[in-house]
Amino acid sequence: MPENAEQIKKAKAYAFLLLKYRPRSIAEFKEKLNKRGFGEDVITELVTDFKKRGLLDDIKFAKAWIDDRMNLKPMGRLKLKQELKAKGISEFDIDDVIEGAKGEIDEYESAKKLAQNRLRQLSGLDKITIKKRLAGFLGRRGFSYDTAAKAVKETLKNES
Repeated sequence: MPENAEQIKKAKAYAFLLLKYRPRSIAEFKEKLNKRGFGEDVITELVTDFKKRGLLDDIKFAKAWIDDRMNLKPMGRLKLKQELKAKGISEFDIDDVIEGAKGEIDEYESAKKLAQNRLRQLSGLDKITIKKRLAGFLGRRGFSYDTAAKAVKETLKNES
């Protein structure tokens, strides 16, 4: 067996192991294989093969990532974009997927729910401090200023 074929065999075994745990973006996939010491030609061949098989697809990966995040750790569009960008998804694909998921992502409702949950931890503090901490928390979670402000206002209104 030629050396390249042996390398492809080893890389393929490692690649299947990678994808067994969770889907990967193409950039992540390439990076992991590169760190393992596989050559550029082997990586390119695997990426092409895995794309054809439907095992690597940045759009599907981004949709799954957004679904998981909204179910497990809700966050705003800004944070979702930031995470997907870090995973190597193109700006165009990110915008496309987030735009497509608009009906599924209700930022305001997510922000309100998070604010209500966080409010329980802030009991005993004065209203101004609570307001600042809730707004900061939502901002770090990637919600826009307007969405965070509206959610905080509604949450505190319900608490009075």
